[in-house]
Amino acid sequence: MDYKEIMQKLGRINLLHRLYFYRVSVNKNIYMGQLPIIMYVIDHDGCTQKDMVDEFLISAPSIATSIKRLQKAGYITRKTDKTDSRLNRLSATDKAHKLSGEMKKEFDRVDNLSFSNFSEQESCELDRLITKMLDALNTDEFRNKDIHELVKEEKLFHEEAVND
Repeated sequence: MDYKEIMQKLGRINLLHRLYFYRVSVNKNIYMGQLPIIMYVIDHDGCTQKDMVDEFLISAPSIATSIKRLQKAGYITRKTDKTDSRLNRLSATDKAHKLSGEMKKEFDRVDNLSFSNFSEQESCELDRLITKMLDALNTDEFRNKDIHELVKEEKLFHEEAVND
């Protein structure tokens, strides 16, 4: 069995999945990186930029830039906190809520397309096998890290490679 070929196929699946999502986001005039921010603000009405820095583990200037763009595009509003004028509270607009619903439908469409050739039993078996693979890769070093922490670690590797 050629494990490398299997891993290349998994990588291709991941890439194709992302490409479908990028295509949808471009058609909606939004960057894929902005969507998690919109979703976070929808789920955490009144949050601050610092809340998002802590959640996404990315720099404050990166969040600030994204917030400014989303505000300019009409997806997010920013209001000064009533008790602490140093804080700005973020809220999602109706436009953001509409976009969220549209994007969820598109995500479901792509996910359904991905599994359109699978029976329920095959889907369950694939889930079982992927979970088994994840268990093997989730060594002590990675076991307790959530997806955001893993992405941050990946970014650090990229930064180190660029700086070398």
